[in-house]
Amino acid sequence: ALHRYAYLGDSLNDASCFAAFSSTFGVANVAAYVPRLVVPPRFVASKEMGAGFAEIGARIASLRETR
Repeated sequence: ALHRYAYLGDSLNDASCFAAFSSTFGVANVAAYVPRLVVPPRFVASKEMGAGFAEIGARIASLRETR
């Protein structure tokens, strides 16, 4: 599951999942916590909160469409 699914988070409480999953995403407000994360998300959206979640979802969907 850690290699099949992606994880999307927004704060320090997501640190263990950012470290465990091979595909990780953060919304823009996670940038404030990146210096304190041992393993930051591999991709950070340009938008915060719900808009960031929507941005990441739309990007994943567009990549799946091009396959």
